Amino acid sequence: MSKTQVTDAIANQAIEWFARLRADDVSAEDRAGFVDWLRADRGHQIAIVEIINLWDDMTVVNKLNFAELREFDAVLETARQCFRDGKASGNAHTLVYSLGVSPA
Repeated sequence: MSKTQVTDAIANQAIEWFARLRADDVSAEDRAGFVDWLRADRGHQIAIVEIINLWDDMTVVNKLNFAELREFDAVLETARQCFRDGKASGNAHTLVYSLGVSPA
């Protein structure tokens, strides 16, 4: 896996997206904006998986459209890395299996 730097600014954006996606009133526009944000930078993909893995709350994982996430290699690589490092939360397990990929 290539190393992509996750800056504090990107981590903060990931936290904001995570919080937004947990909201009861998340809209289709919010979800589309989130996918656009993921698409804009590989660091965004890594940061959101790290936040999902750290925060033991299935709300965001349950609201994700896994079909949309399959295009993001860094999402898969980062979730798999959590497995390899022995740091995978239930969220990372759900994310990887819902994307239909092997954690290895």
